[in-house]
Parts: sequence; C-alpha cells; structure tokens
Amino acid sequence: MTGTGLLARCLQHEADHLDGILCIDRQDDAEHERLMATLRDTAWFEG
Repeated sequence: MTGTGLLARCLQHEADHLDGILCIDRQDDAEHERLMATLRDTAWFEG
C-alpha cells in the first residue's frame, strides 16, 4: 500500500508500531530527552 500526505504519515506510524518504534524515537536527541523527561514525570511511568 502506498499513500501521500497524511495517509502516508499514518501508514508509517502504524508500520512503526509493528517494528516497536515510537514517534519519540524519530525525534532529535534534545527533543527525545525532553519528551522522556515529561513521560517520567507522569504518575503511570514505571521506569
């Protein structure tokens, strides 16, 4: 299946799930760290 625009982005997002890749894994190092810090501060994080 191929797509363009938003459909292509959605397809890549879902394919990433199958490969165990999260959207934050595609961020640069600084943004990845910022997002992880935000996640670590949540009540449900068990790291």
